[in-house]
Amino acid sequence: MYPFNSHFALRFSSSTSYPWTVQAGSIEPLRNGRFKVRRRNPSAVIGEVDTAEEAVTLVLELLPTGSDPVITASEEERV
Repeated sequence: MYPFNSHFALRFSSSTSYPWTVQAGSIEPLRNGRFKVRRRNPSAVIGEVDTAEEAVTLVLELLPTGSDPVITASEEERV
């Protein structure tokens, strides 16, 4: 997965360029130093954790099985 930042959240795409193909969930830093993990679709809070490592572990559990490989071509090159 290709990590990217959007709207103050860390998200993961199966494409390395726009338009993003968002997979799994997202990680949002909170003001208290904790992290909120959200499901991708439907968007729902999975939990709040103390460390970035715990947040990444939760997101990895949300990855779909049998995901396609990451696309490294630009949108123009994909056509």
